[in-house]
Amino acid sequence: MRATNTWLEEYNMIKAVLAGDKQQYLELVRRYQKPVFSLHCRIINSKAQAEELTSHTFVKAYRNLRKFNFTCKFETWVYVMGLYLALDFMKAKGNVDEPADSMYFVPEENRAQFQQKAGHRLLLRKAIAQLGRKQQAILYLKYFEDLTYEEISEKLGCLENKVKAVVYKTRKHLKNKLSAWGYFS
Repeated sequence: MRATNTWLEEYNMIKAVLAGDKQQYLELVRRYQKPVFSLHCRIINSKAQAEELTSHTFVKAYRNLRKFNFTCKFETWVYVMGLYLALDFMKAKGNVDEPADSMYFVPEENRAQFQQKAGHRLLLRKAIAQLGRKQQAILYLKYFEDLTYEEISEKLGCLENKVKAVVYKTRKHLKNKLSAWGYFS
């Protein structure tokens, strides 16, 4: 990673935190809690749970700060940590259900079409929930965050070709699973 002013500043802040200066960590939290919170809101769809998970993410990051190796930005490191925590949270919660119809405004003439689409979304969510954590993370970053393969490889610390291969294989796997469940009929 190329040294920039931000990188050097964060390097010094993290070194200070490791030396006992907790105020520096509060500054890192202040800088990056908003993107992590936004990520959690999009995945979890609950502001209260997103706030709790964001706090948990920064506590975990603090406890693991000695493992931070400066090969990426702190922002990237904590964001990916938050992404994995959110995916783990959703898997543990078993939350693959769609929000109730009452959460949407559904005109009466479109109710049947809405219910068909809701059924398709539920099947897709269930299929994705059965994937491995890395596959879920890559799909989430690709299709919900609209990141490029290069950006995903930077965030997750893996080769761009690996990301492309995972996306290709996972899409093929999902297509086969969803076909077996009658998704495309």
